Amino acid sequence: MQAFRNVTLLIGLLVILFFSYLQVKDINLHKLLVSTSSHSSKTLPFQYIPNILYSKNDLKPEVLILGSSGMRELFFHNKKLQKLFSSACSREVSAFNATSSEQNLSDSLSIIEFMDKNKFLPKKIFIEISEGRLSADSSFQSIANNHSFYLPISESLLSNLNLNQRISVKINHFLHMMRWWGYENLASKLDTSYYLVEDRNMYKGETLEADILKALIQARYYLQEDKYKKNSENLIKNYLRLLSRYKERTDIYFIYLPRSEFSWEYLKEKKEYKEKVLAHITKLNFEVIDIEFMEELAIEDYYDSQHLVSKGRDKFWETENGKKITSLACN
Repeated sequence: MQAFRNVTLLIGLLVILFFSYLQVKDINLHKLLVSTSSHSSKTLPFQYIPNILYSKNDLKPEVLILGSSGMRELFFHNKKLQKLFSSACSREVSAFNATSSEQNLSDSLSIIEFMDKNKFLPKKIFIEISEGRLSADSSFQSIANNHSFYLPISESLLSNLNLNQRISVKINHFLHMMRWWGYENLASKLDTSYYLVEDRNMYKGETLEADILKALIQARYYLQEDKYKKNSENLIKNYLRLLSRYKERTDIYFIYLPRSEFSWEYLKEKKEYKEKVLAHITKLNFEVIDIEFMEELAIEDYYDSQHLVSKGRDKFWETENGKKITSLACN
């Protein structure tokens, strides 16, 4: 046991020395790994957004959109996204859809902190909130350990950890990055090439068959149920604490995404826990856009329970809820 502790301590010290050397030499390990990674690996969700942030020095959006795949499919991308906000505001509005598959809260926070450190904190930030994103373990260490992006873990997050926890998190993150660096084989199997096109909306066509869709929704919500009930309240409290430092300099909006009618009964079962989450958000005067139950959207407007297809996306931005979101960017 003592030998194991000594080895662990030695590894920890080597990691600290390694990162200290990089800092002294002003070498950004995350940027280095992204820039030297394979073309296919750069299409992976946790490399794609960091690659844009590192490579586009002129990226200074007024509007920033953060979240996982459901949020990705709600909003447009690139020129189409700019046009959406610019038309609503009757002026040019720059916007960046920085969403990605399975983007967690730590990933989203690292994007905000990266932009802030590089002196272009957006004026408006829209952040997805959902059962999936609030089902992870809620401690600061767990939030940090879930970090998957090739961006530095938020310093405000790490400041809540002791030295041993920091070492553990740094090692975990470093091993994660090295595991996926240049890993073309898996990237080709995942087929993430849609990340490289102008329109990054993946779901464009038909809805899943009703029986398959109902089974998928049931499995998804029951798999998340216990973790959501256990972790959601503490997780949102910790996340709000980390975001509060930006509150005076930018407007942050939380969005509960629209859901297929097939999922409404499961959402209503979790109403008690959702209300606790909402209470913490509103207590700190953050605004919530709750659009889960939208009668204007039909089952056929979704691919599954939460990912809009093209016709559903187009329809959403013509609704009052869609217009409300775009109008917020104009204020």
